[in-house]
Amino acid sequence: MEQGAVLAAGPCLGADDERLHGFAVLSVDPEMARELYANDPAVRAGRLVAQVLSWMVPEGNVRFEKVPVPRSMLEAASGD
Repeated sequence: MEQGAVLAAGPCLGADDERLHGFAVLSVDPEMARELYANDPAVRAGRLVAQVLSWMVPEGNVRFEKVPVPRSMLEAASGD
């Protein structure tokens, strides 16, 4: 993924729709997001399908802090 494009990403657990595996919040316009995901190896292999949506949220309502990326699902679930 393009350097700095991903603000947040992670898996979805217990989704009602079994096709929903996770989501990502990107800092790019929808067309650029489509281009980036068209080159994603899992999307190209047909393992995942990227659905691009625009998220309308007032500026300043959401902040993303730099935090360490979890090394495992267990670490992510623990919140450490």
